[in-house]
Amino acid sequence: GAGTYVVAGAYDLSNKRSGQSVLIDRFIGHSGYDETTMLNDIAVVKLKNPLKLKSNEVEKAVLNTNGNCPSTGDTCTVTGWGDTSFEGSPSDVRLKCSIRVYDRPTCQRSYRFTITNSHICAGTEQGGKDACQADSGGPFICSCGNKQVVAGIVSCGIGCGNADVPGVYTNVESYISWVTGKAGTVSTRSATGGASGLRGWLFLPMLGLLATVVI
Repeated sequence: GAGTYVVAGAYDLSNKRSGQSVLIDRFIGHSGYDETTMLNDIAVVKLKNPLKLKSNEVEKAVLNTNGNCPSTGDTCTVTGWGDTSFEGSPSDVRLKCSIRVYDRPTCQRSYRFTITNSHICAGTEQGGKDACQADSGGPFICSCGNKQVVAGIVSCGIGCGNADVPGVYTNVESYISWVTGKAGTVSTRSATGGASGLRGWLFLPMLGLLATVVI
């Protein structure tokens, strides 16, 4: 076949010329991934060629290395092209919404599997704002240390946008050592000095692969 591609920098998926398409060279899933407990819901992919970095289009993501951020009550942003309602239709354009970080005991009341430090829970008391099907793999972005960082990646949830039922995100900070061990060293710089990242690598949840990759 033509192979599997990553599309980066796209906004409107109906525009086939939107963004950059790069072939995947290698996929590495976490060996400890468990779809029952939703632990280790993360993977990295090696690209055949590096993405061309362009301001306001494709830039390196700053991965969160601060174990104290985000905190309960912090407002963060989730973005993606997923369904706009439970079992609804996906969006052609990238959407985003602001949601609040929940404490783990409150989050635990909604889930049968154990919520651990490797998870982040976020949602709203009123409902109506959430990640949904096909958003898996999308970034959960928070302000940590005066810079915007990828603190989580969309993992799972119960329905979409239910009141006081937070979604679950893979906690990026918990997997920094795993990511760097698989893909090389992350160079963390200040927000003014440039963004940190892994040249030629992308990371994503195991269940989110098809939401992030265009085949």
